[in-house]
Amino acid sequence: DPVVSAERRAKILEQARGALVGVELYLKHPTDDDGDGPGGLGETVSTQSLDRQQEQAIRFKMSVHFMGVVVAPRQVLIPDTGIDARRIARWEVTDSTGRRTSARQVAMLRDAPALVLEPADREVTWPAPTFADAAVGSTSTLTLVVPRWSATDLHWSLSTASAAASTDWAAADEAAGPKTPASPYWIVGTFASRAAQYETTTASEPGAAAFNLIFSPAGELLGAGVSDRIFGDRSTPPWRGADLLSAARITDDDWEKIRDRTREQLSPTLYPVRIEFRRPKSLPITIPEIDRLGWAVSDRMVLIPGAIPRQFAAWIGKISVQASDTEIEAEFVGQMKEFDSILIKLPDSANPLPAHSDLSRVGKIASYRPYVAITINRKYGVNDLRTDYTRPMGMEYVFGNRLSPRLTPAPSIGSLVLDLDGKLAGLFIRQRRPLEELEIFEQQMQGSQAQTARSIELFGPEIIAKAVTDPPSAIDRRVVRRDEKDQDRRVWLGIEFNTLTRELAESLGCRKESKDGTVGLMISQIYAGSPAEQVGL
Repeated sequence: DPVVSAERRAKILEQARGALVGVELYLKHPTDDDGDGPGGLGETVSTQSLDRQQEQAIRFKMSVHFMGVVVAPRQVLIPDTGIDARRIARWEVTDSTGRRTSARQVAMLRDAPALVLEPADREVTWPAPTFADAAVGSTSTLTLVVPRWSATDLHWSLSTASAAASTDWAAADEAAGPKTPASPYWIVGTFASRAAQYETTTASEPGAAAFNLIFSPAGELLGAGVSDRIFGDRSTPPWRGADLLSAARITDDDWEKIRDRTREQLSPTLYPVRIEFRRPKSLPITIPEIDRLGWAVSDRMVLIPGAIPRQFAAWIGKISVQASDTEIEAEFVGQMKEFDSILIKLPDSANPLPAHSDLSRVGKIASYRPYVAITINRKYGVNDLRTDYTRPMGMEYVFGNRLSPRLTPAPSIGSLVLDLDGKLAGLFIRQRRPLEELEIFEQQMQGSQAQTARSIELFGPEIIAKAVTDPPSAIDRRVVRRDEKDQDRRVWLGIEFNTLTRELAESLGCRKESKDGTVGLMISQIYAGSPAEQVGL
């Protein structure tokens, strides 16, 4: 690095070697008691890829590599990459002297994506570095030591980089107050922002991960970049050595209590729902009933994660909600317009539901903090609630130019996400697009397999609350429940048409619009009084 002299760079790297330790994680197959596959509506593509990588590491007895930071003689911090805790077999740590010891995970940081390891042997300690408490000015240029995993030689190497101060273009710092000038910050890069080392040696192996070390302009070791950016005047997210040592921790026992408390708070608002279908008159099939777990969003409204095809909705015969050992017949309100969920309602003649979620009790999304993800599912006639944790690793743009948190590890599809106080942060579910069915039709016309790439996002409580207060504006009006006499009725447009060819499209002057005659139809006749005539075709 041209900013750092050769002599200072050598001293910095020497300090870094004393502060870092190599960490290897060995995985195992979960026992039968740890679950039998994903719950809810399945897993995301990223979760499936991570599962395959972990299975590969277990099969060939490979280890997952980390570079840890020693913050105390018996404490090492490593990146939290979302490894399933049920698959962890053992940790092994190699310190700067080459000594190899066994370790165990004892906690995770609350305000940063980091895990805390300690030696399994009570007598073992690791050489701990000295962290300076030097002030960082608004114009200071910091030096970073970046650990990199070599896929060729299978070892870690260290390089240096510079981090200059930055300031947002916004005129004020929202965290400090509306009239406070924006604070300078430094992009120090972590695996969370994909700016630091987090790469797989092959597509089938779990990625190696490490934190960057942070040094002052004078070459003093200040801390570690456990978040993507740091502020000189703040201790959250922690990055200085002293702040990392005193940062709020969540132990395994703490997490178990949080999980149990959250599950106990949510369970009373969940009700078994059974959807029965009439036999289609036009098809020689019988549609099996659906047994789901619904989430009460008001005293009469129940939201059921998961979509229902338009034709299946027309065949719905009966919807039953089980509440207080009583079966109540419910009404089909509709399919949500923005995401894959069904909304049903108890009739006014029925008693209100005994318990429901308070959508005004909303939890805010804070980057890097752990959240509770509860998969609501009905399996073998009993409620199947699976509780895991996830962290928002920043924000990303999704369909409709909407900002959504990037959750890692991604929860099961259809999970409710709540903060550590049990406040609702949102529903993690597939989004729906207005022209999705048209995209599938066009793909089928071209002879390709009908697939649409739909993102899986966190839909906040405000979107769900809007559906409760104003259902007509939130549901897809095309998905309706029909009477038995109309359940097999087909849509009549009232036209006769011919399919396009390349020659016909050229003669009509629409080659570009019809993609050389591969999409579109040519209307040859419109029937009087038909819907086609009414809309002006």
